[in-house]
Amino acid sequence: MHVMLSAVKNCIKGVIPSFKVREKLAAKYLKGSGVEIGALHLPLRVPRGVTVKYVDYCTRDENIHKFPELTASNVVETDFVEDGFQLQTFDEGSVDFVIANHVLEHADDPVGVLLNWLRVIRPGGIVMATVPIMARCFDRGREETSVEHLLEDHRLVASGRIDEFRIRNRRHFHEVITISLRNQIGADSFKTMSAEELEATVSAMASAERPDTHYHTFSADSYTHFLQAFTAEFAPDVNVLAVNSSRGGTEVVAFLEKTAG
Repeated sequence: MHVMLSAVKNCIKGVIPSFKVREKLAAKYLKGSGVEIGALHLPLRVPRGVTVKYVDYCTRDENIHKFPELTASNVVETDFVEDGFQLQTFDEGSVDFVIANHVLEHADDPVGVLLNWLRVIRPGGIVMATVPIMARCFDRGREETSVEHLLEDHRLVASGRIDEFRIRNRRHFHEVITISLRNQIGADSFKTMSAEELEATVSAMASAERPDTHYHTFSADSYTHFLQAFTAEFAPDVNVLAVNSSRGGTEVVAFLEKTAG
């Protein structure tokens, strides 16, 4: 069973949120040249004079084939075909900013991903990381991921306790299948699984090379607290410049700055 749960799919279905908050803040904080991860057909509108190249694990042609619902001319060209969570081909301090809108919730280890993004920006550079608000997307009804859970995930990965880490992920997969998927396709179309079918589907997701799903869920407050705890424990040279969501909005926009010197 293939499970595709992303902000992109909501947009494909015509539910396109307002991006005024993210664009206004981008105009304030983004300068120079950088990259956007997973832009697909909705690249961030950046200020004049700012240069953006695009990172995706698929080429443009592959994305057009993968998402036939999209207008092909809107799909951006992939400048760097690689894992946007790792950015392994990028040197340390090689770009002025990293943009990642509705990407971090797809990461099983968001602390590790943030550290990778911060690694590639120069001193004074910016990471812009936007996440959906759980209660206002198809994740509504799931348990909000605690800050401690997010931090502990990275501690497990960093210490090599991968089996424990993967067991924790199975709980997320359960929620995705029984709550997020049901919300996305509608209760009338959702087929309730037996316990055996559910476990088999969870196991399939767990063994997939790249399960495209929302591992973690956020509110505006929890995302703010997570970023504060993240910088305190793992990135003391980083300032949280802004965490913002419009009233009634569907997402939380955050900007992290690597301090100079």
